[in-house]
Amino acid sequence: MYLKFLGVGAAFNYFTNNNCAYFKQNGKLYIFDMGEKICDKILALHLLDDVDEIVVLITHLHSDHIGSLEPFLYWIHFFSKKTVKVFYPLKDNLKKLLQLTGLDFDFEIYNDYSLIKDLKVEPVEVPHIPGSYAYFVYSKEINFYYSGDTSELLDRAVRELKSGKIDEMYHEVTTSLNAMIHTHISVLNNAFNMEERKKITLMHLANEETLNEGKKAGYNIALEEKVHG
Repeated sequence: MYLKFLGVGAAFNYFTNNNCAYFKQNGKLYIFDMGEKICDKILALHLLDDVDEIVVLITHLHSDHIGSLEPFLYWIHFFSKKTVKVFYPLKDNLKKLLQLTGLDFDFEIYNDYSLIKDLKVEPVEVPHIPGSYAYFVYSKEINFYYSGDTSELLDRAVRELKSGKIDEMYHEVTTSLNAMIHTHISVLNNAFNMEERKKITLMHLANEETLNEGKKAGYNIALEEKVHG
């Protein structure tokens, strides 16, 4: 797996942190979402020690995806000289939300993804709640799709994995037929054969049943990085 995970859980999975993935490239830390307690995890793992810039890519505004964004921005503002850029397509919505929490210093939210120079990042709207986005990421090292929270498997993501345009897919999953705003594992099973599933990592896990069903079907399973010492 190209991405590492600070948490792998769905909103009500209290046995792991909220789903959050990251990678490092060219002195930058790229983070997908920043749910509750993720700020603490970033600091506990010393992820900022060897980077000059942090790029945060937000998928949507549920609290399990942005719950510690405010304290993270405060921490950077008061205790670090590192640069942080937060990207979200509906930038005014996120900025207003952060202002309502009391964030009282100048900050910017970006929706011009061409400002990310070392790789191409493309947000694509997906069905979950209004303002939900997945991301296609293309770089010299690896190309991948990160679903965020979504009730559907994008045809484009399927085509690009099968054609080799993307090398890996990170996709949320549910085994509950009642979780209508999430992607049921049967949708993924119907789209991919066993060989293709080796390139797919399941994330946003609600419970042990989801994890076991994913393993049984031949997918990779996202694992939460642990703090040692």
